[in-house]
Formats: sequence, structure tokens, C-alpha cells
Amino acid sequence: GTGPRFGEFVKLLVQIIGSGIMTGVFVAGLRLAIATLTPRRSFATGAILMTLLISTVAVQAIVESTDSWTGLGLLNFGSLPFAASTRLFGEDGGGGAGLNDLSDPVVILATLAFGLAGLAFTWWRYQTMEVDR
Repeated sequence: GTGPRFGEFVKLLVQIIGSGIMTGVFVAGLRLAIATLTPRRSFATGAILMTLLISTVAVQAIVESTDSWTGLGLLNFGSLPFAASTRLFGEDGGGGAGLNDLSDPVVILATLAFGLAGLAFTWWRYQTMEVDR
């Protein structure tokens, strides 16, 4: 056939599954952590959207207008999981200001670390939460 060889297929399958898991962990961790901070769903939804919007705009503005540390790009929560997925597939860059200058392992590990930290925070919040009846 004209498709990829078996070894290339397995590599691509691992990249697809790894990218999905990494992005899922990041998105779930961030959103659940924010949602645990308020009992109101509408406030949680607004906080999630504002976190993504503000982090993306603020980090890009700071990195582009100053000569700041490029690691600040890791706080660009709107672009970070997409940049990590792009790099997992071996493509260059992706992610905008601040992320282009960082190495692939740093971006991938930061994405996983933020996601796992968010999930750990969510677990902690639910373990220490007092229920009112």
C-alpha cells in the first residue's frame, strides 16, 4: 500500500494518543481547579474563559513588548497545550510569543505539570471541602 510503514504507524499512533492524553490532562486540570473555587457554575465558566483569555493576551503582550524571560510563555494557558501537541509530533514552534524559544521537553513537561497540579488541587479541595445540607 501507499500508507506509512508499520513502525511509522505505531509511532504516529503513540503520538496521537499521547497528545490526546496530555491535552486532556491539561484542560481537565485547569478547568476543574478553577471550578472548585466557586459553587456557582456560571462564575466558574466565566473564570475559566477569563483565565484563558487574560493569560494569553497578557503573556503575549509582556513577552513581545519587553525583553522578559521567555519562560513566561509557559503561563500562556490558551496556547500551551496546542504548542505541546505540535512539539510532540516533532513540528517546530507553535504557541506564539514566549513559547517559540523554549525547548520541546520544557513545553511538554510544563503542560503535563500544570494539568497534574490542577488535578491535585481539585482533589485537595474536594477532600477538605465542608458540605452544607
